[in-house]
Amino acid sequence: MAAKSGKLASFLQSSHKEQTPTSYSLTDVPGDAAIFEQVRRFCYGLDVKFSATNVVPLICAAHYLEMNEQYGHDNLLDKCVTFFQVNVLPQWNECVKALISTTEHSVLEQAIHLGLVEASVNSLVTKAQISPHLLGEPIDPNPDRVEDDEFDDDDRYMPNAKRRLFIHGLESEDLIMLRLKLYAPIMDCMIKAGVQSEYVAGSLLRYVNKYIDLGSFEGDQSDDDHRIREKSFQREVVEALEKLLPDEIGIFPCKLFSAMLQSAIALQASSKCRHGLETRLDCTSPLNHTKMLNVTELVEEFLVRVASDEELSKEKFIALAKTLQEISNGTNRSLDGIYHAIDIYLDTHQNLTEKEREDVCQVLDCYKMSPEACTHAAQNKRLPLRVVVQALFVGQLHLREAIVDRIEGSDYESQKGNELVVDEDHSGEMRIEMERMDERVINLENECSKMKGQIIEKGKDNGRFKVWKQLKRKLGCISSSAHEYDCHIKKKVHPRN
Repeated sequence: MAAKSGKLASFLQSSHKEQTPTSYSLTDVPGDAAIFEQVRRFCYGLDVKFSATNVVPLICAAHYLEMNEQYGHDNLLDKCVTFFQVNVLPQWNECVKALISTTEHSVLEQAIHLGLVEASVNSLVTKAQISPHLLGEPIDPNPDRVEDDEFDDDDRYMPNAKRRLFIHGLESEDLIMLRLKLYAPIMDCMIKAGVQSEYVAGSLLRYVNKYIDLGSFEGDQSDDDHRIREKSFQREVVEALEKLLPDEIGIFPCKLFSAMLQSAIALQASSKCRHGLETRLDCTSPLNHTKMLNVTELVEEFLVRVASDEELSKEKFIALAKTLQEISNGTNRSLDGIYHAIDIYLDTHQNLTEKEREDVCQVLDCYKMSPEACTHAAQNKRLPLRVVVQALFVGQLHLREAIVDRIEGSDYESQKGNELVVDEDHSGEMRIEMERMDERVINLENECSKMKGQIIEKGKDNGRFKVWKQLKRKLGCISSSAHEYDCHIKKKVHPRN
């Protein structure tokens, strides 16, 4: 072997100079025992079969042992390099097999140093640019073309029938078989080279499904060494793939982003990784306003039904109400449904303290309620005083806006010479009435503040009842029932003439 290996020859020369038998240990030879056996066979002139699965480790071993032309014509290193260039690089499957063979750390480091990995990656990227189907089945880039409700969300991202027929029989080695240290940079090169995003996304989706057990580590506090190593590996996968996920809206299914985010949290991934998934999850597809309205109505109906459950705790009800409030924010829908549910809940749970009633009503925003709901809330003895005052104030604002709109509309119609003629004196009276209402609201707020102080001082139900009675007498309110929320409410109507 020394005749073909420069390293072994140098060992023998040093041993000859020392004139003492010396043993050498080649523990850092790239590759395993099978690769070294192939090297030995070559040195003794035996037949060696080169293949995509052994040529890279053989090149690394031959380079380490210095089996180049200096120590023999047509030596192992030259033979392996020629085979790699002629039989491996031109073919997709052979390139992938060659990269898979670099599983050992010593082989991978040497292959990177010698440029074998770079040559293989460049070859794969070039081929993927020409024939992206080599990456495997893509994610359907046009999921919205399916209009049949019988298809579920996952089916919409499967490749269509024509594409499956096209790639059938063209089986190619899948890049997902590569270790993360190779797969991630290869896919990064694919993205930078402009390979079609739906094919890249399809490969990423398969890699996630293969190596990440979505949701398996949620709440896992095991100290088992194997479990810890597995958790660490999956965390690396999540963090690496998050950087590669496409930014285009609608490419990746929302379910996958949600599952990956859940796993990232369970695996304690970096905050940057979690933030990236949250951002993508928020932009997976354009918001369907009609569907959001349907969801809002469904949650409203559910909240109203469970509000009458005597066993429903205050905390659970508030959590449900907050969920409905968040859903309603993007729909421009009024909070009448939340108010209705709160009214029923307070009527069912009459043993709640004033503080607890305040907590229940914290999600209620009178500014987002309809005028009818505000009028009802102003007469509702079950609501905390703060909410009643707010409802009164907002109700007066609604009335003021209505009067202003009516005056402006009347002035506009008069200027345009329309058939409707508005008496100017009457408009002036309406303005005066509006100013009186504003003054009345201010007085009511001051009186309500005083009454609230009285409630705190007395702290008794009978005292609270008297204060409510005084407030209702001043407001001219009539007691209402939780189940009469949809009742007809009499309102003062200012005559137009």
